[in-house]
Amino acid sequence: MNKDLQELEKIFRLFPGLGPITAKRYAKVFLNLSDHDKNNCINTMKKFVGNSARCKECGNFSLSELCGICSDKSSRNCELLCVVENFDDIEIIEKSNSFNGIYVVTDGLFDFSTKKKKKTSAIPDFELLYERIRSEKIKEVLFSFKYSVEAQVTINYIVEKIKKEFNDLQFSVLNFGIPAGIDISLMDSESIGESIRHRRNLGSE
Repeated sequence: MNKDLQELEKIFRLFPGLGPITAKRYAKVFLNLSDHDKNNCINTMKKFVGNSARCKECGNFSLSELCGICSDKSSRNCELLCVVENFDDIEIIEKSNSFNGIYVVTDGLFDFSTKKKKKTSAIPDFELLYERIRSEKIKEVLFSFKYSVEAQVTINYIVEKIKKEFNDLQFSVLNFGIPAGIDISLMDSESIGESIRHRRNLGSE
């Protein structure tokens, strides 16, 4: 087999869920693209080289230093902080038109079996979350996690740690129509909106 073609297939195999057969098919599709489309693909990818593509304040996807939400906080309720596991969760929450606060991305949940955080990016521990609470006048922290054991352990861990420094914060969780184990990004915006409007105050337990 042509070594150059093999190198192209290896690139596609970096994506989760793509086996050798699918990677080979994608490589052939790429080869059949026009030079214009190939250059568009390459130039777009180059934008991410040496760029974390993350907002420095919340961890949302952004090629700029700040994402669109953090760069225009004048129109947001900065007393309400929504904590999400992945940055693509923010998109579905924004589509629900039920939340006008600010965000922070944890990039993983606490692994209760090893007592370590499962990380999917370079953001260390939950420091981005703690820094956001310290720098903003946060009154309520809303955890928008999927319904799972790991999510509950993560919430308990974060709340316990935050309360040591900020004992007047209110904590809440989604409380309506969230199936167990389903990622927030896979929910429809209407269900997410209802969950946010009917969120449960942890202090009431």
